Amino acid sequence: MLKNLSIQSVSWLSSLVVATIDALSTFNLILFCIFSCCTRLQKCPTTVQDFLVLGAAVKHGQVPPVLATRLDKAINCWKTHQSAKIIVSGGIVQKAKESEAEVMAAYLIAHGIPARKIICETQALNTWQNLTFARQLIKPQETVVVVTSDFHVLRARAYARKMGLNWSFISSKTPWRYCPLTFIRDYLGIIRDHWWVFCGSTLLLLLVEFILK
Repeated sequence: MLKNLSIQSVSWLSSLVVATIDALSTFNLILFCIFSCCTRLQKCPTTVQDFLVLGAAVKHGQVPPVLATRLDKAINCWKTHQSAKIIVSGGIVQKAKESEAEVMAAYLIAHGIPARKIICETQALNTWQNLTFARQLIKPQETVVVVTSDFHVLRARAYARKMGLNWSFISSKTPWRYCPLTFIRDYLGIIRDHWWVFCGSTLLLLLVEFILK
């Protein structure tokens, strides 16, 4: 079919494909950013038995700003649910000496959380494993609130639904200077996990545009 097309037609089709993908990607990214920001409005449930804070890379044993906002959110919520436990999840990455969970636990203790209220899950290396390994530490009937960054809620919640976990999610606000990188990175992660939806939408939009042309 392409052999019978003129150079101008091929060029037009190429431009149409590029423009469609660009427009769809931009539109979806905007929707993703709006949804992520709206997750900050989610309030903590009145009954909580476990807070699960999802880990992020630590640097030289220190909690970076994005992870600090997650922990601060958990601390503020725990103050009104002091009977709850806080599970911190994250393993050893990039040849670190301590696991993410251990560094997170130290941060919580330094900010007034009793050590007896903290449970460390030190094996997880990604979001899927965060949820999988943490589930093994939680009784099925317990009420769980997952604390993560605003840009991370959509992907983490999608994983939880796949696992059949009916957990609540609350998010922390990402520091402004980290927004471009973190939002785009997680958006690309969602496209990777749901590539068939993105490809199907693109093909459908291309078909509509081709017919209208």
